[in-house]
Amino acid sequence: MVGAMMIYHGNSAKYKGETMNLSNIPLSLKALFTGYIVVVGVGLMMAGAQIMLTHGQSDGKPGLSIDDVIVVQFHHVIPV
Repeated sequence: MVGAMMIYHGNSAKYKGETMNLSNIPLSLKALFTGYIVVVGVGLMMAGAQIMLTHGQSDGKPGLSIDDVIVVQFHHVIPV
């Protein structure tokens, strides 16, 4: 289905048989892909920071470990 569609770039149309790569797509589509990657990347960094800040110190030691998960999920204090 995608191969049968015409891909417009400027005044020319590219047909089936040509590959779609970054040099063949319009600038607006490049900006869309870049924006998506940036938003997902920032979201992943924020999720990692949230996990480290909320659960990273649960066992009294810096960093995230299995003991942090046990303390948070099972409310079980691990002896230090």
